[in-house]
Amino acid sequence: MTGFNQAYRSVIPESVAGASAAPTFDGRAVSVEQKLGPSTFIGVSGEIISSKVERVVGVVENAVSLGGPTFPFSASGTRENLDFRERSLIVTLNQLLGDAWSLGAHYRLSHAELGDRFPDIPSSATLNGGFQTEQQLEATMHQLNLFAIYNNPCGFFASASAIWTTQHNNGYTPARPAPDFWQFNVETGYRFAQRRAELRVGLLNLTDQGYRLNPLNLAQELPRERTLAVSFQFNF
Repeated sequence: MTGFNQAYRSVIPESVAGASAAPTFDGRAVSVEQKLGPSTFIGVSGEIISSKVERVVGVVENAVSLGGPTFPFSASGTRENLDFRERSLIVTLNQLLGDAWSLGAHYRLSHAELGDRFPDIPSSATLNGGFQTEQQLEATMHQLNLFAIYNNPCGFFASASAIWTTQHNNGYTPARPAPDFWQFNVETGYRFAQRRAELRVGLLNLTDQGYRLNPLNLAQELPRERTLAVSFQFNF
């Protein structure tokens, strides 16, 4: 483990709730790491991040009286309260096999909740277009990354990984599907100039597996189609 991320632009996913001006957030995390024997390493960590936002969103008002005149449109605003919390559990296991091979597994369980309320809109209001004055959205994601790495003293290296992802959603109208898929990746490369330079070539998402995940869970985006990745790094 190298630490916990503290550089969020916004904890509440903007693709779910839109952008918020200077939102604040709280984060709590703990990690325990242990070496078992000469070549086995295990780590367990937990993290809770939360954010509450109170904002005003723009609305257009138009009053209509039965049998009477229609009043002109006017710009106004209404309050929206957002309450987000995500709990994550991460377990890692790494095993060295001799001087060149290593195997590993990385498992992450994430449960995210978002409460979205418009307190100024009465429950008796007529709603159109699927708009709701109050929602309690939930998403639970499981992700398992299995990988093998080969490093040769001459500088050649290669790796292969298999990533399984599944997600379950609650509170959505209509209901969101529950994706469940695997992705496979291979990479190879060469380090030279006393390991100051590295050339890497990879083929990601070998089976061209597309997906549609609920962005309520904070997660690294995976390639959505078969992708060739080439990189060169030089350290000085």
